[in-house]
Amino acid sequence: MLSRHVASSRTQKLLLAGAILVAGYVAYQLAFRKTVELYQANQRLEERIARAQSAPAQLHYFGRRAEKMETVLSRYQSDSLRNQSYLLARVGDFCQERNILLKEFPQAVVSEQGQRTVATSIIKAEGRFADLLALTHQLEKSGWAGRVASVSYQSHWDYRRNAHVLELTLYLQNIKAVP
Repeated sequence: MLSRHVASSRTQKLLLAGAILVAGYVAYQLAFRKTVELYQANQRLEERIARAQSAPAQLHYFGRRAEKMETVLSRYQSDSLRNQSYLLARVGDFCQERNILLKEFPQAVVSEQGQRTVATSIIKAEGRFADLLALTHQLEKSGWAGRVASVSYQSHWDYRRNAHVLELTLYLQNIKAVP
Protein backbone atom coordinates (compact mmCIF):
# COMPACT_ATOMS: atom_id res chain seq x y z
CA MET A 1 0.00 0.00 0.00
CA LEU A 2 2.87 2.28 0.71
CA SER A 3 4.23 1.91 -2.80
CA ARG A 4 0.82 2.80 -4.20
CA HIS A 5 0.72 5.92 -2.06
CA VAL A 6 4.23 6.91 -3.24
CA ALA A 7 3.27 6.26 -6.85
CA SER A 8 0.11 8.29 -6.60
CA SER A 9 2.02 11.08 -4.85
CA ARG A 10 4.58 11.10 -7.65
CA THR A 11 1.79 11.06 -10.25
CA GLN A 12 0.10 13.97 -8.53
CA LYS A 13 3.37 15.95 -8.56
CA LEU A 14 3.88 15.24 -12.25
CA LEU A 15 0.29 16.22 -13.01
CA LEU A 16 0.74 19.42 -11.01
CA ALA A 17 3.96 20.23 -12.85
CA GLY A 18 2.27 19.53 -16.19
CA ALA A 19 -0.69 21.70 -15.23
CA ILE A 20 1.65 24.54 -14.27
CA LEU A 21 3.47 24.24 -17.60
CA VAL A 22 0.21 24.23 -19.54
CA ALA A 23 -1.10 27.19 -17.52
CA GLY A 24 2.17 29.06 -18.13
CA TYR A 25 2.01 28.40 -21.84
CA VAL A 26 -1.63 29.52 -22.03
CA ALA A 27 -0.81 32.65 -19.99
CA TYR A 28 2.10 33.45 -22.32
CA GLN A 29 -0.05 32.98 -25.40
CA LEU A 30 -2.89 35.10 -24.03
CA ALA A 31 -1.03 37.91 -22.29
CA PHE A 32 2.74 38.01 -22.64
CA ARG A 33 3.23 37.11 -26.31
CA LYS A 34 1.60 40.30 -27.56
CA THR A 35 3.57 42.31 -25.03
CA VAL A 36 6.87 40.80 -26.19
CA GLU A 37 5.98 41.30 -29.85
CA LEU A 38 5.00 44.92 -29.19
CA TYR A 39 8.24 45.50 -27.30
CA GLN A 40 10.30 44.15 -30.20
CA ALA A 41 8.32 46.22 -32.71
CA ASN A 42 8.84 49.29 -30.52
CA GLN A 43 12.60 48.67 -30.47
CA ARG A 44 12.72 48.42 -34.27
CA LEU A 45 10.70 51.62 -34.67
CA GLU A 46 12.88 53.52 -32.21
CA GLU A 47 15.94 52.40 -34.17
CA ARG A 48 14.37 53.64 -37.41
CA ILE A 49 13.51 56.98 -35.78
CA ALA A 50 17.11 57.36 -34.60
CA ARG A 51 18.38 56.69 -38.13
CA ALA A 52 15.84 59.12 -39.58
CA GLN A 53 16.94 61.85 -37.18
CA SER A 54 20.55 61.48 -38.28
CA ALA A 55 19.60 61.45 -41.98
CA PRO A 56 20.16 65.21 -42.61
CA ALA A 57 23.69 64.99 -41.20
CA GLN A 58 24.41 61.89 -43.30
CA LEU A 59 22.97 63.57 -46.39
CA HIS A 60 25.24 66.56 -45.83
CA TYR A 61 28.25 64.26 -45.26
CA PHE A 62 27.64 62.22 -48.40
CA GLY A 63 26.99 65.39 -50.40
CA ARG A 64 30.37 66.80 -49.37
CA ARG A 65 32.02 63.47 -50.11
CA ALA A 66 30.47 63.37 -53.60
CA GLU A 67 31.70 66.92 -54.26
CA LYS A 68 35.23 65.95 -53.22
CA MET A 69 35.12 62.90 -55.50
CA GLU A 70 33.90 65.04 -58.41
CA THR A 71 36.74 67.48 -57.75
CA VAL A 72 39.30 64.67 -57.84
CA LEU A 73 37.72 63.11 -60.94
CA SER A 74 37.55 66.46 -62.74
CA ARG A 75 41.34 66.69 -62.64
CA TYR A 76 41.50 63.59 -64.84
CA GLN A 77 38.66 64.36 -67.19
CA SER A 78 39.28 64.88 -70.86
CA ASP A 79 36.87 66.26 -73.39
CA SER A 80 37.99 64.80 -76.73
CA LEU A 81 40.79 63.42 -78.85
CA ARG A 82 42.39 66.87 -78.74
CA ASN A 83 43.75 65.78 -75.39
CA GLN A 84 45.56 62.85 -77.06
CA SER A 85 47.29 65.07 -79.62
CA TYR A 86 48.10 67.66 -76.95
CA LEU A 87 49.55 64.92 -74.78
CA LEU A 88 51.64 63.65 -77.69
CA ALA A 89 52.97 67.14 -78.36
CA ARG A 90 53.89 67.76 -74.70
CA VAL A 91 55.47 64.33 -74.21
CA GLY A 92 57.32 64.66 -77.54
CA ASP A 93 58.75 68.04 -76.52
CA PHE A 94 59.84 66.69 -73.14
CA CYS A 95 61.43 63.63 -74.74
CA GLN A 96 63.30 65.81 -77.20
CA GLU A 97 64.63 68.02 -74.40
CA ARG A 98 65.80 65.05 -72.33
CA ASN A 99 67.08 62.91 -75.21
CA ILE A 100 64.48 60.19 -74.66
CA LEU A 101 63.37 57.96 -77.51
CA LEU A 102 59.56 57.84 -77.69
CA LYS A 103 58.99 54.32 -79.01
CA GLU A 104 55.20 53.94 -78.94
CA PHE A 105 52.23 56.19 -78.40
CA PRO A 106 49.19 54.28 -79.68
CA GLN A 107 45.62 55.51 -79.70
CA ALA A 108 43.98 55.47 -76.26
CA VAL A 109 42.02 52.37 -75.27
CA VAL A 110 38.51 53.43 -74.24
CA SER A 111 36.32 51.44 -71.85
CA GLU A 112 33.03 52.29 -70.17
CA GLN A 113 32.71 51.90 -66.41
CA GLY A 114 29.28 52.86 -65.13
CA GLN A 115 28.48 56.45 -66.00
CA ARG A 116 32.03 57.25 -67.00
CA THR A 117 34.30 56.43 -69.90
CA VAL A 118 37.94 55.72 -69.06
CA ALA A 119 40.54 56.36 -71.77
CA THR A 120 43.88 54.65 -71.11
CA SER A 121 46.94 55.87 -73.01
CA ILE A 122 50.09 53.77 -73.12
CA ILE A 123 53.45 55.49 -73.53
CA LYS A 124 56.62 53.51 -74.25
CA ALA A 125 59.96 55.28 -74.16
CA GLU A 126 63.69 54.48 -73.96
CA GLY A 127 66.42 56.41 -72.23
CA ARG A 128 68.42 56.90 -69.09
CA PHE A 129 66.71 56.15 -65.79
CA ALA A 130 66.93 59.74 -64.49
CA ASP A 131 65.35 61.08 -67.69
CA LEU A 132 62.58 58.45 -67.72
CA LEU A 133 61.92 59.16 -64.07
CA ALA A 134 61.69 62.88 -64.83
CA LEU A 135 59.14 62.11 -67.57
CA THR A 136 57.12 60.02 -65.14
CA HIS A 137 57.30 62.78 -62.55
CA GLN A 138 56.26 65.42 -65.08
CA LEU A 139 53.23 63.42 -66.19
CA GLU A 140 52.26 62.53 -62.64
CA LYS A 141 52.49 66.02 -61.20
CA SER A 142 50.90 67.89 -64.09
CA GLY A 143 47.12 67.98 -64.05
CA TRP A 144 46.70 68.05 -67.82
CA ALA A 145 48.07 64.57 -68.54
CA GLY A 146 45.66 62.46 -66.52
CA ARG A 147 46.21 59.95 -63.75
CA VAL A 148 49.31 57.79 -63.92
CA ALA A 149 47.81 54.34 -63.38
CA SER A 150 50.93 52.20 -63.77
CA VAL A 151 54.64 52.53 -64.47
CA SER A 152 57.02 49.77 -65.46
CA TYR A 153 60.78 49.95 -66.09
CA GLN A 154 62.45 47.08 -67.94
CA SER A 155 66.05 46.63 -68.87
CA HIS A 156 67.04 44.37 -71.75
CA TRP A 157 69.94 43.80 -74.10
CA ASP A 158 69.60 45.37 -77.56
CA TYR A 159 71.60 43.24 -80.00
CA ARG A 160 71.49 45.84 -82.79
CA ARG A 161 73.14 48.50 -80.61
CA ASN A 162 75.07 45.96 -78.55
CA ALA A 163 74.07 47.71 -75.29
CA HIS A 164 71.68 47.56 -72.36
CA VAL A 165 68.48 49.55 -72.91
CA LEU A 166 66.06 50.80 -70.26
CA GLU A 167 62.45 50.91 -71.41
CA LEU A 168 59.57 52.70 -69.70
CA THR A 169 55.94 51.63 -70.10
CA LEU A 170 53.55 54.16 -68.62
CA TYR A 171 49.74 53.97 -68.45
CA LEU A 172 47.78 57.23 -68.22
CA GLN A 173 44.05 57.33 -67.58
CA ASN A 174 41.58 60.08 -68.38
CA ILE A 175 37.95 60.07 -67.33
CA LYS A 176 35.08 61.34 -69.40
CA ALA A 177 31.49 61.58 -68.16
CA VAL A 178 28.98 59.75 -70.36
CA PRO A 179 26.24 62.17 -71.45
